[in-house]
Amino acid sequence: MINKGKNTKLNEIRKGFWDKLFEPLKINFMRSVFLFLLLLSITCKGQPVEREKFDFELYKKYKENGYHYIRENGNIIIAMEKDETFKKKGVIEETYFQEELVHKYPYYSIYKEFYEDGYIKKEMMSVGIYTHIGKTLLYDRKGSLTIIDEDKKFGKIKIDYVMNFLQKKGIIDLKTGAGWYDSEFHLNYSLKYEKVKGKKYWIVVKKKGERFDPEKHTLPKVPEDVIITPAEYIPYVWYIDAKTGQVYVGEELYKNRKNPENYLSPDLLPRKEDKDL
Repeated sequence: MINKGKNTKLNEIRKGFWDKLFEPLKINFMRSVFLFLLLLSITCKGQPVEREKFDFELYKKYKENGYHYIRENGNIIIAMEKDETFKKKGVIEETYFQEELVHKYPYYSIYKEFYEDGYIKKEMMSVGIYTHIGKTLLYDRKGSLTIIDEDKKFGKIKIDYVMNFLQKKGIIDLKTGAGWYDSEFHLNYSLKYEKVKGKKYWIVVKKKGERFDPEKHTLPKVPEDVIITPAEYIPYVWYIDAKTGQVYVGEELYKNRKNPENYLSPDLLPRKEDKDL
């Protein structure tokens, strides 16, 4: 016959033993959780961080060198200026900005804005002039930081796919960066990531597609009193489907439209047989 009272007493003794044994561990665990949550709440509130300041010595070198400056690492400062904005009651706010070409794949530029006190306001990375990549950093006047992940907006087709397309077309050498910009540090191509006809595309423009030939190329129709001076070069434009990677040229994308939205006539675009990767 089992003595229930005896077993109950024995279970209580065992429970008390284990509770005493693990009590310090429970306390330490709860302390760790509390400290973790405290640190997490502090991090998420955008606390002030150490900030970069506008480099006035570099600004002086930039102007003395003819409004560009090549750093020791090969990066090139192509813009570094002071800007003035008129505020209410005649107050003028002075701000500063800087743009630098970074000789590192995927061959991008870094644009920075600074408040009038010299502390950084914004930092963003761009490829092909118009497309932001990586992390955009936004600082308020107190130094609190907000981070925007620019890469989240891209579909299946990422920047690597587009850069390989540029190399295949002979526009850039991805090993050296050759072809990225001309002798005046103007980019030889542009990239946009945007919606066209409800779908997202990478829009790739080779600025110097071919020389303008009046017998081959046509100019847009304009009123008789308007004179158009054709550019020396006609750009090539490709549309890369951001989901599938399929490459189109303008006449394919707009062939069913009465008023094409693209700013170039079909005969100024690459031939269909030249469009594929």
